[in-house]
Amino acid sequence: DTLHLDCSQASLRARVPNEAVQEQAGQRQERRSTQYSGSASWQHTVSADLLLTAAGSALDTAASLQSNTLSTPIIVNQQRGFRQGGGHLDVAGHHGNHNWKAGTDSILRHVQERLVYTITDPAYFDPGTQQQLNFQAQHWDSEPAAFLEDNVFFGNWNVAAGLRYDNYSFVVHDDGWSPRVAISRFFPAAHLTLHASYDRVFQFPAVENLLLASSPEL
Repeated sequence: DTLHLDCSQASLRARVPNEAVQEQAGQRQERRSTQYSGSASWQHTVSADLLLTAAGSALDTAASLQSNTLSTPIIVNQQRGFRQGGGHLDVAGHHGNHNWKAGTDSILRHVQERLVYTITDPAYFDPGTQQQLNFQAQHWDSEPAAFLEDNVFFGNWNVAAGLRYDNYSFVVHDDGWSPRVAISRFFPAAHLTLHASYDRVFQFPAVENLLLASSPEL
């Protein structure tokens, strides 16, 4: 049995660079971010040919942007962040000339976004842009998945294949299959290996500002 525990805390505070006209006006903007994370993983050797792995994690992250009242051409204040929990379970085994693995993982995330702004110089913006905005939203995001893979050896041949299923549910709802296959052949006389592979990936968008960007208020 092997147990790994990890925890971390990080923070950042920085001034946002000004253009010359903003510096002359007395603008001051600050960005701040914090992150707390922890994880635990456990591996258990069931037998000489079977390994069990279980893991869990938690993450709390937040970021903000704050402007003073002299900011131009816009006074903006923003807070966004999320709290996330995750789990993973897989079984890996060896049988004959097969090395295989099967498992599942999942992420559950609560996202919060807030943006407040006031335009102080409309000349910098397109006609019709809202002069003031007070946006606030929160939503749950869930991302469960399962996978199966196998690596087979036949003499100088090696074939690896895998299939993963992902489900995504946040602003939009979608799911997808991610297949992959790789074949290689070793030629001892030439000290040469030929390799060919194919994969397709179902990829999620970054979570930052998705609620704001998809809001009908904008």
